[in-house]
Amino acid sequence: MPTLRSRRRRIRKTSPSPYSPSWTPRAAQFGTDIHHNVAIPMSDGVDLRADIHYPTDVDTGEPAEGPFPVLLSITPYGKKAPPPAAQIGGGATPYLIKRGYIEVMVDVRGCGVSGGSFEMFGERQAQDGVELVDWASKLPNANGRVGMFGVSYLAINQLFTAAAVGPGSPLKAIFPVMAARDFYRDAAAMGGAPHLRTVRAYGGVYQLLNVVNPALEALNRGKHPRPRAGGFAGVRNRGRSQRSYFRPLIADAVAGGDTAFDEKFWDALRPATVLPDIVANNVAVFLVGGWHDAFQRGAPLNYAALQNAFAGRPDEQPMQPGQPVSEQLRLMMGPWYHVTAYGGLHLNALQLRWFDYWLNDDAEAKISGAPLTFQAIGGERWFHAREYPLPEATPTRFYLSDSGRLTADSAPETCTATITYVGRGPLSGRSVEQWTLGLASFVRSQRGGQTRYDQDNRRVQRGALTYTTEAFATPTLIAGRSR
Repeated sequence: MPTLRSRRRRIRKTSPSPYSPSWTPRAAQFGTDIHHNVAIPMSDGVDLRADIHYPTDVDTGEPAEGPFPVLLSITPYGKKAPPPAAQIGGGATPYLIKRGYIEVMVDVRGCGVSGGSFEMFGERQAQDGVELVDWASKLPNANGRVGMFGVSYLAINQLFTAAAVGPGSPLKAIFPVMAARDFYRDAAAMGGAPHLRTVRAYGGVYQLLNVVNPALEALNRGKHPRPRAGGFAGVRNRGRSQRSYFRPLIADAVAGGDTAFDEKFWDALRPATVLPDIVANNVAVFLVGGWHDAFQRGAPLNYAALQNAFAGRPDEQPMQPGQPVSEQLRLMMGPWYHVTAYGGLHLNALQLRWFDYWLNDDAEAKISGAPLTFQAIGGERWFHAREYPLPEATPTRFYLSDSGRLTADSAPETCTATITYVGRGPLSGRSVEQWTLGLASFVRSQRGGQTRYDQDNRRVQRGALTYTTEAFATPTLIAGRSR
């Protein structure tokens, strides 16, 4: 992950847009209203339910005439989630609706008030996405074009849907934020070591939100018999609910069963396998990732795979210097956690710009130039590149030494070090914050503060074994490759 080391650091509350030419988002033009829990029949007879948020005339309160593009989001977390829970992947975005977008928030099958049985991704969920895109494009006052947006699970869903729609689909552009590449490698067994705490926590988030969701749905029931939640009522739908989905999965992994290994179960949770289909379907993709995100390795590798597919190269290979790249396949990375304020960057305005170009034919909103844009850890400057890994980076080999230094000199024959074993890690720190989705840092940033270990994690690493280079004479970008 790129890190910028310098003698002086200056932290700003906000960051300017990293893209040029400059572009000014238009002011809000509309009010907003909502149709609650609209039933959408799927081809297998299951009804999914959606909240349709639409622009209204500010004087009359009636639906604005449009036509408007539609932004679709498919969530297992509860489509009525209020901020800041909406940061995890639920809830509408009034900023976009007031500027002329219809937003459709759909409960994943077996979740919220949608019928069917819950299963993480898979062919049926991708087919749901295809059918929902087609349905959304034909809504009253829609212009026939559809985009998708959302964080985490919703971002991964975008990739699977964009791969499944086929050429000529109404789906023209997506904006996946914090999406995985391979759920087994990125989360369940990061680095090859089982990380069952992550899977347990993931299941816990679902269960918690399915305690909250019934209350939110009860306040705005819509025209359906009663609020239901996948965590409690899914067993009535010929399958496992969210609640009964994760417990056997974790138990099997703990016992060393199939889910403990990179076997068939995880194939459906591997967006990496479908990325070439997104390029073949000509869907524009704006990826957003974070160097501190739980899925930190996924975003740059997904970017490289998309660009390789565009260039006709093997998607698993590193990009080559000078290879053809597409400006409609973009990545923005920053020193952010899964849940984040993006360092003051106005993400909704950036989404507006992206969708205005692809869904509204606004030529002035076009984002051009090098498709890879990133901000390094510890710095404010935005870097722009075409390829990943960065071709300008010069691999340098360092050796460990008894003195605790990293040296570029030849390696000593022997090097010994003693490390004190600690049974439990710190209660706070960057790694803890990473695997708790960055919630503490997000809350503090909303109050105008900053978590100390966002910039310096040494306080919680006392007693750790460290190796340090000589001081850099000038600010230096350290940019390694994710694997």
